[in-house]
Amino acid sequence: MCLEGFSPITLYGLKQSPREWYNTVYGALIALGFIRFQADHSAFAHLRKKNYVLLHVDDMLTLSPEDPQWLKDEIQKSFDITDNAPATRFLGIGIVHGDNGCIFLSQQAYIRKILAKFTLYEAHPIQIPFYDKEILQPREDTASPEEILLFRKMIGSLIWLLVDRPTVNNRPEIAFPVTKLARYAHNPSSKHLTAVKRVFRYLKGADSTCISYSHSPEALYGFVDADWADKHTDSCMSTSGFLFKLANGPISWVSKKQTCVALSSTESEYVSASLAVQEVVWLHLFMNEMDPALGSLLHLPTAIYEDNQRAICLTESHEFHRRTKHIDIKYHRLRDQVSRGVCKFVKIATAEQAADGLTKPLQSVQFERFLTLLGMKKLSK
Repeated sequence: MCLEGFSPITLYGLKQSPREWYNTVYGALIALGFIRFQADHSAFAHLRKKNYVLLHVDDMLTLSPEDPQWLKDEIQKSFDITDNAPATRFLGIGIVHGDNGCIFLSQQAYIRKILAKFTLYEAHPIQIPFYDKEILQPREDTASPEEILLFRKMIGSLIWLLVDRPTVNNRPEIAFPVTKLARYAHNPSSKHLTAVKRVFRYLKGADSTCISYSHSPEALYGFVDADWADKHTDSCMSTSGFLFKLANGPISWVSKKQTCVALSSTESEYVSASLAVQEVVWLHLFMNEMDPALGSLLHLPTAIYEDNQRAICLTESHEFHRRTKHIDIKYHRLRDQVSRGVCKFVKIATAEQAADGLTKPLQSVQFERFLTLLGMKKLSK
């Protein structure tokens, strides 16, 4: 019901406007025969016509191997659209089509923009984003409002490169330093600001580095790792990191501080493994909703590579152990998924662990190896 004297139309700027706009587009897509993913409400599929839609506010990315024009013709009946096919940019990400079906995702333009914003465009580039021997500790006195504002602006600009959803995250190699530095945003010191500028200086020399995907039938697989007990903080909490790859490129990753204090490296790895299993369950849901035929890319159980043998043993054993009886029950869900055949943990050498750089700083040689394992490549000029 609309009160007398009030417009029945939802206008820009109102509290309910974003929701009403989404409902309008949602209704139009459903009327055309699309179904909305339960795993992600911004994704839609028309399985009969093999049409797929990714929606973010009023930006829409459509994919269709058979009839891409059908959706454009239908959607134009309800909305005014701008057709930018073939897609070269979406949500600030540059999309580059290479040879043999390869696709590159780049944020070079955004990186150059933030370098100029913070007057670092002429900064001397460096090879690694985080000094491996640098110890960051909380500031004892209080930072000035100007210091806090500058630090938060710089960290916020870097976090935009890491946001997990929507998909504007294509710089996994800086995930660890950025998430670690963000912990000091409430009271940064000059040392923290210098460390943030190091990340910018790394990006200055690596602005053309991007994720690459190849035309590959290789199944989904992942890596998981942990760095036990950061002894340089009061919390002594470990850092978790996991990474999943498809088509020889990363599609999902996390670097985050654990919410509990692990009593051993095995326990910290086990907690990380539990987080990775949560993600792989979601990836299975998403891929199966996109197209049941994608199930061929799952090859259950999905392999997750881990470099701690004792942690692997814990994922497969339901026996009671005195040294692990205190672990929170929520982390034991991974055992259920392993026993169901959803995933399995496979031993891998630390040198081949692609999630290593998501949990700790690496030296130059290790970092270059990390980039290779991630599937990162430089775009040719």
